[in-house]
Amino acid sequence: MKWRLALFLCTIAFLVFNRGLHTSRSQHSELISGVSLVTGANVDVFTQRGGMGPSVRSDAFALDEIVIVYVNVTYNGWPEQNNDVTFRAVDNHGITSAPTYARTNSSGIATESFRLPYASPSPEYWVGDWAVIATASVAGIGKSDVVPFTTYAPICGLTISCNPNTIDKTGAQSTKVSGYLRVGSSGLSGKTITLKYRGGATGPDVPPSDGDWTSIAQSTTASGGYYEYFWDAPSELPNGYYWIEAVFEGDATCPPVSGTTGVDLVPNLFVVPLFPYGVLSALAACFAGYAIFARLKSAQRPKR
Repeated sequence: MKWRLALFLCTIAFLVFNRGLHTSRSQHSELISGVSLVTGANVDVFTQRGGMGPSVRSDAFALDEIVIVYVNVTYNGWPEQNNDVTFRAVDNHGITSAPTYARTNSSGIATESFRLPYASPSPEYWVGDWAVIATASVAGIGKSDVVPFTTYAPICGLTISCNPNTIDKTGAQSTKVSGYLRVGSSGLSGKTITLKYRGGATGPDVPPSDGDWTSIAQSTTASGGYYEYFWDAPSELPNGYYWIEAVFEGDATCPPVSGTTGVDLVPNLFVVPLFPYGVLSALAACFAGYAIFARLKSAQRPKR
């Protein structure tokens, strides 16, 4: 009778210990992966924009943007360390790239990155549905996962500003006309920007109206898409507010785009009147003439 009781108690103790061990491993797996326990071999690929889970879509990417790809390799929820992972990108035309490789770290994560194309042959060519496929061998079992995502063409923009916003026409002061040519957040260097001006603005924040523009000069964008030109307004330019425009004619990297003052809180250029200088010159000429006249008159007066 005693031996039956002992056997019963041993059986209960074993079951409690085994259940506790199983629960501990499950909880540890959940802490590592952040998801419920996945049994067997598993590969999950996702990007910095999401896509965790089997074949879950990531948020969209702009062309010319860097896509960072992560792969979580596990077995029964535990990380597979030092496991070689194969990456392949599939573009919107169904063409698969050459494979690249990375090895999982101590957390079972392998990382790869690549930049999306943009310019050649055109931005529109690369817009559509893309995907990244990740493959790994876990405990002799080949496993793979795919993360789809959509690409879009970023906006090409051209900015402009004048510093200072007020200049005189004496030739002693110029304004720096500058700005950036960008596609999304990437600047375009080596591009020709044509600068123009047009009169008729009635205030600093008045948008440009229809009319003819007069060319100022051309400037070439440098690193980051930055351009600048120092403009000395012609002395014959009428006084008042002027619109300044920057124009890029467009190419394979960016469609035609322009930017003007008077919009987006960029003030128009104000050319200071020459009137004060003209008055001073006229007064000086009058005083000089009067002095000469008085001197001549004094010399002609007969002596007594």
